[in-house]
Amino acid sequence: MDHVTRLMANARIALTGAVDDAIKLNIFKVLDEFCRETNIWQETIEFDTIAGTDIVYDLVPTLGTILRLIWVRQGDAKAPAWGTMEIPGELILPNIYTPQTHIYATVSLAPTDPTEVGTDLPVVPDWFWHRYFPAFEDGLILKMASQPEKPYTSAGLANFHGQRWRQALGVARADAIKANVADGQLWRFPTFAAQRTSTTQVN
Repeated sequence: MDHVTRLMANARIALTGAVDDAIKLNIFKVLDEFCRETNIWQETIEFDTIAGTDIVYDLVPTLGTILRLIWVRQGDAKAPAWGTMEIPGELILPNIYTPQTHIYATVSLAPTDPTEVGTDLPVVPDWFWHRYFPAFEDGLILKMASQPEKPYTSAGLANFHGQRWRQALGVARADAIKANVADGQLWRFPTFAAQRTSTTQVN
């Protein structure tokens, strides 16, 4: 039994009368909120700079959709670099880098809405399920039990799983900041805002 099948089976047991379409819809809402609140899903995208003034670089992740910029680094030493992202996915670098400077842009991600790609369920990394499966179960039951006038509406269930969900968000938020290092130091490379004068979009 895969993780999603098990999550849906557990939801049917806890939420009497819940139908699969409603469960699938709320699974997306849970995963989306989890990512937006914690920044736990991150990816580093690499590219080389080109000549010009302030340049807009389109960043394309392997999976999911970009939420926000976490940090920017440059060169073999991966030193902190200047960069900003006024629109998610569009990294702006000022004209202070020579062409062919290697850039590492780390972004946080959320699952793509399944309706945009024609699937039933959102796609997230496998390690999500291994690390945070109980949290997703709490979030799913919370969201569905909180809905008014449903067969599975339950203030008691919503309160119980809501407390666990909020705790899980806090744990995942700390995991993201510490980069999943046990007892890790709370730190990150700084990013700096770049003044935008003119832009040229680069794929």
